[in-house]
Amino acid sequence: MHKILLVVRCLFCFFFLTVCFSCDLRNPHQKQIEKMEFLLWEYPDSVYLLLDSLINENDLDEACFAKSCLIISKAADKIDKRLLSVTDYEKALYWYIDHGDIDGQGQINYYLGRSYLEDMQYEKAMNAYLHALSLFEKIQDYNSAAYVTSYIADLFEIQNDPESAQRNYELAAEYFYKSGNTRSYALALKDIARELAFQDSCELALSYLERADSLAFGLQDSIVKIAVYNSFGNVYRIMKRYADSEKYLLRAAAIDTVMCGIPNLLALSDLYIEVGDWGKASDYLAQVENDKSGPYIDMVMYNQYKLYKVQGKYKEALFYLEQYQDIFDSNAIASDKADLLEMEKKYDKLKVQQENQRLKLSQQLYVILLILSISILLVVSLVYILFKKRAKEKIHSQNEEIQQFNIDVLNLSLELEQKKRLLDSMEKECLAKNKLEDEIKSLNEELNRIKKKQLLNSVIGKKLLLLSQKHIPGNTKVLISEKMFKAIEKEVKIVYPKFKSQILELCPDISDSDWRYCCFLLFNLDVKSEAILLSVNPASVWTRHLRMRQRLKIQLDKGSLYDYFINNVLSI
Repeated sequence: MHKILLVVRCLFCFFFLTVCFSCDLRNPHQKQIEKMEFLLWEYPDSVYLLLDSLINENDLDEACFAKSCLIISKAADKIDKRLLSVTDYEKALYWYIDHGDIDGQGQINYYLGRSYLEDMQYEKAMNAYLHALSLFEKIQDYNSAAYVTSYIADLFEIQNDPESAQRNYELAAEYFYKSGNTRSYALALKDIARELAFQDSCELALSYLERADSLAFGLQDSIVKIAVYNSFGNVYRIMKRYADSEKYLLRAAAIDTVMCGIPNLLALSDLYIEVGDWGKASDYLAQVENDKSGPYIDMVMYNQYKLYKVQGKYKEALFYLEQYQDIFDSNAIASDKADLLEMEKKYDKLKVQQENQRLKLSQQLYVILLILSISILLVVSLVYILFKKRAKEKIHSQNEEIQQFNIDVLNLSLELEQKKRLLDSMEKECLAKNKLEDEIKSLNEELNRIKKKQLLNSVIGKKLLLLSQKHIPGNTKVLISEKMFKAIEKEVKIVYPKFKSQILELCPDISDSDWRYCCFLLFNLDVKSEAILLSVNPASVWTRHLRMRQRLKIQLDKGSLYDYFINNVLSI
């Protein structure tokens, strides 16, 4: 008994030390994040790289992850890097809602809105901005509220709503003024002037620019001056006051030490091409033509093309047009490669996060199993001690004859019990096998049902169901737009990521339209609904189904293409 109690005590001590050690594992991460926050303002590039590595390669707890997201976003703003993904910000927001302060919630909503904007999810971006704005207004953080309002105005400008953009820029200017941020206040006045110019209120736009100019003069900030002078030039150009436009664009070019005035000189050349003063246009282009490797080389080539075209020199115009097209194509290819690399980075990051989550769950499972094992061991040990004590008392109280009799009975009982257990074990194995097969079949059916429900409950699924219920007499236009087909394809790739590769195995040279139609079929709409969405009669739908089966070399005795995809293609 003494040895058993000693073993139990040792196990308990081991368990206690293991738990204490596990609880202390995350402390280094917390300390490291606090150091990064301290170094953010002086070394934003280093902070960005270190936190990006920390987020991608370590299994941070929710608090460390949320704080890291906020710090790395501030660093990204300082060095003009891409923000984190929407998924990261949504995960961080959950923690800030439960444990963070109002300022932290506002900051995360602000960056979440910008991340939505990068993904062109404008409605979600607006909702996140409005939530952040309400939080900043609540704590009277007018500077942060002003930046959020500026992004709201930018979003309205993207959606071609200059009046709403103007109102929000005015609100941003008011907040910048309240917070004492004179530089941003001047830039907000410049933005208001731009929106007024879009609405043909050029005189009023000039009054705002004059106020911004006086502030820029007091600040002695070259970037603000360049922006204001450039806006003066653009407004005067709209008003056809070309001499004034030239004066301000030249001022902007003169103080532009970063880009050597090239953007404003290009604007001047474009202005004089428009008014027909080819000599001045040629002079300004000559000043920037030496910039053969700068970011504006494509616009230099394009303005040269326009100049020679209006002069009737078509051979030279064609030469510069070809140069422009080559540069444009090269930039497009480089941009596509950059986007692809960014997508691969996000995919790798997601895989690491999923693996970390899996390891975290496994670790929790091991701890639970350890606790359960120790508990069972303690109970079994106590039961064993009590049982052994009673058995000894009983043995000593019996005589030899009864003891021998009991031993014989016990031997027979043990032999019978072993045979019963063997029989029970064989029966249980058979039952378990049958039960497992039934469970696998049931899980497959449930998985297909959930994926189908996920498709139909998605934004594009709901939109398809809604459109299919609208019967428009005489309509001959397909109700599904190109954008909707892309959304259908995107949703199918999310729910059935291997679907395209499996379809390509059936038909390697399948066209884009046939591939999208296969994606559309996974929504399992009836013939009538499909006919309404495609603006054809039901007979045409059956014909298209037949052609698709022939295209994919599918032989169907019964069932639909949807059934075949689910039972034969996606079940592989």
